Order: sequence, then structure tokens, then C-alpha cells
Amino acid sequence: MACGGGTQTQHRRCKPPTSPEGAPCVGEPILTRQCNTQACPPDPSNPSANGAEEEEEEPLDLKIKIMRVSHRPQRYETCIIKEGDLDVVRDDLTQFQRPPRVPARVVLNNMTFTVFQTDSYDDVLFSSSLETVGIQAYEKDENCFTAYDGRVGKGITLCSLETLQGISLKENRNEWVKQIGFFKEDCHKDLTAYDAGFFKGDTSIADIKRAAVAAEEDEARTSATASNAPAGPSNNALGAVSNMAIDAMSKEAKYEALAEKEELDREILEEFEARKRLEELKSKNECLDRDSRRAAATSRAGLQESGNISMINEMKGNIKNMILNQRAQASKKLEMMKKLAGRKKRAADDEIQALRIQMAKTAMAASKLGDISKCDPKNPTELKNTYCNREFDDDPNLNQDCKDPESYCFICCENEAGVKHVQERT
Repeated sequence: MACGGGTQTQHRRCKPPTSPEGAPCVGEPILTRQCNTQACPPDPSNPSANGAEEEEEEPLDLKIKIMRVSHRPQRYETCIIKEGDLDVVRDDLTQFQRPPRVPARVVLNNMTFTVFQTDSYDDVLFSSSLETVGIQAYEKDENCFTAYDGRVGKGITLCSLETLQGISLKENRNEWVKQIGFFKEDCHKDLTAYDAGFFKGDTSIADIKRAAVAAEEDEARTSATASNAPAGPSNNALGAVSNMAIDAMSKEAKYEALAEKEELDREILEEFEARKRLEELKSKNECLDRDSRRAAATSRAGLQESGNISMINEMKGNIKNMILNQRAQASKKLEMMKKLAGRKKRAADDEIQALRIQMAKTAMAASKLGDISKCDPKNPTELKNTYCNREFDDDPNLNQDCKDPESYCFICCENEAGVKHVQERT
């Protein structure tokens, strides 16, 4: 039995008129009215509905059950695969005041970095090769990071989930970022260099590479010191300077390679973010100065014989000149890379400007409404030829078609009345 009041709703859809003379729709698209407003009779089976006092029920105990995000197990094998669960920040869902976070399965191997929305490997949210993937800190939450593929201009923000291992959200986030850098840059090496300082703050991949290079050089110097027995002050001094020369040249070659890699990374990030400054090489120079001072202090302790001082000074001068030459070549190469990036940017700006001009011409042509009387087929042939020569002097084929009596009216009407005024062509 219908009673107690209700609402009826009617949805109406407006069908556009088939001709310009058709009448527009009138009224609201949704109509509502009250119905079944009469009171309901008493129900013997439901005393509370009839005004009787309802007995207070005892509340049940609160139970919380944590379910796993994915049915696939989490895996990790060094330099082979890391697979686990993270939250995806869905910035694309703009209807929410705060972007929702949805669990997802993340798979990292020695070739790709991929995020899957479900257990299915076909449901891909984001995928990038390790060669082009980059990592940025997420300013809104320290437990999150943004992975981006600069070649296609696409990125995704991932956040830590609670784990059963007892590690914090930030530690879990740092571990993922560290493993991405390890798989990408240095998977054949030990993780020691990465653990030494990676992501204690927001550290770049370039900082990790420098830490790895510094660790290798410290180990090489330690081995050389342990293996070389003392053979007299002069020989010790010459050996120290020779080692300094080898270390300095080796470091300079590695720093040059790092500088080129940093420039390529900057160009990738520029395509993803529009433009970005070149990374400063201050930390590299500080590292070089620190090692040079250390090598100089070691060599001074062994310079006891005056006969070798001039030879050592000459070697130092040669080393300095070689390093300066290498720096000049590296700077020149970086400058050429900057100019190439600038040319790409200017070419893109020119293409955008040409497209804007074309769009403006198209819009003007669509809105044009000229003198339709010029298109009368009965106009004298001389008048029609004059019109065609004036309007289509830059297009010989269209000029010829315009002078054809059978196509003159059609071409003229299209020229005088744009697509927004099609009715004027009749």
C-alpha cells in the first residue's frame, strides 16, 4: 500500500528543431511533484513505527580487518626485480576536493618501471624504460615521490603503504627511490654507495653517482697505499705525485662523463616540465679540491730530497694544464648541447606561432560575410573574371575554376560567406 508521502520525477529531453524556423523547447527538463501524501495505518508488527518506545540496543564491538592489496606476492631479487604495492595519487580525478589515493602494484626490473592498476598485467597506469625514467620529490607529502618519463611528458605520483615489516612510510618511500636509482644507474655495483647518503634528504641521481665514484676512488687509494712498501723519500714522493696524477686524470674523465649525463637528464626534465636550469657542478669541484688537497698533503710529507722538487713541480704543472684542457673541452661540449636545446625550443615556438596564425585565418574565413550579390551567375563575364583575378591571384587552379561559369557561383559564395553564414550562400 502506497502511503506516507513521496516524490514523482519526470525527465524530459529536448529535441533540437530541424530547421531555423523551429520553435525552441519551453520548460524545465526535470519536473517533480508530491504523491501518496496520505498517512499510513498502524502496523502491529512494528511498534516503533506507531510511536512506541524502542528498546535501546547494545552496540557491537568495533572490528578492523586489514586485507592485502594484491594476490600476487611481493618480490625482490637484486638487479632482477622488485615488486610491491604503493598508493597512486589520482590527480586526474578533479571532481574530488583532495586527490584520492588508490592502491596499485609496482614492478621494477632491469629494463622498465611499470605501475599496474590491478593484478592484471594488461591494466597499465604508467610505464617507462629505466633509461628515460626520472624521480622527483612530491612537495605535498614527504612519503611520496613522482616518477616521470621525460620523453613522452607523462608522470605518476606514488606514496608508501603500511607494511608488515615495521618500517616507516618514509623509509619505505626512500627504499623504493633508492632501488630505482640502483637498478637504473649502478646495478652491477654494491648498494654501499647508495646507503651512504642517498635520500637522507631529497638527493638527486647525480649525487648518488658522485658518492659511488668517491667510494671507488677511496678504496683504490687505500689499496695502493697498502701494497706500496716504502723505498726511500724520493721514490715515495715521486710515487705519491704519480698516484695523484692518475687519480686526478681518472676523476676528471669520470666527472666529464657525469657532466654529459647530467646535461642529458636536464633536457629530459625540460621536456617534462618546460624548462629547468642546468645542474651546478659545485659539488664536483669541491670533491676535486678536497682530493687534490689530500694528495698534496701526502706528497709534501715525502718531499725530502731537493733534487726531485723541480721534477715534481713540472709534473704538477703538466697535470694542471691537462685538467684545464679537459675542463675546457667539457665546457665546450656542454655549451653545444645547450645551443641544440635552444634551437629545438625556437623551432617549437615557430611551429606554435604558425599554428596560431593558421587558426586566426581559419576563424576569420569562417566568420566572413561579404557581398553575395557578386556571386550572381547572371553577372557579366568581364565582371566575374575581374573578381576571380582579384580574389584568387595566388592560386592558379582555383582562379581557373572560378572563371568556369558552372563553378563560379559555388566558389564565389564560399569565398564571400564563411561556414558560420552558410544560409547566406543560397
